[in-house]
Amino acid sequence: MSTRGCVAIKRGDKDWVGVYNHLDSYPEELGLGVWEELHSLKKEGKIDEFERRLLRCVEWQDYFMLKSEDLSDDEEETASLTPTSADPLFIEYVYVFDPKTERVEVLASVPVSTLEDYRRARANYDWVKIGGFDINEEPNEEIMRNIQAEEEKIMARFREAKE
Repeated sequence: MSTRGCVAIKRGDKDWVGVYNHLDSYPEELGLGVWEELHSLKKEGKIDEFERRLLRCVEWQDYFMLKSEDLSDDEEETASLTPTSADPLFIEYVYVFDPKTERVEVLASVPVSTLEDYRRARANYDWVKIGGFDINEEPNEEIMRNIQAEEEKIMARFREAKE
């Protein structure tokens, strides 16, 4: 089964725009991969390339095939996922990079439905922040596991509240 996600750039206070990822979007997989890419670009002094390349993709895999030198300045953005266009039911994780703070916020999809919603076969989901990381620090699998554990705690509290 696929674990879908989104890699995004922060725009404004709460908005973001990003691209779709179909497989292995857990923090220990996609989260670590995003961190490694951003950390590497920062060390090379090319962090501005991340946004430029990402927003001209449709999917995360496209990002690695697109070379910065192949982009023209007038090329249109093709990234299309936003908080209003993406559905938390189908996008389990969102990794939002803020170029100003050089941090990535990790969001996870959690159910926010009431018991009555379930009785009516309507499940509502929303994203909640489960953690984040600074791209200037070395990528760390343990931090990603802790972020994953935080999501599991949130889900356990939700299940307890439903019972």
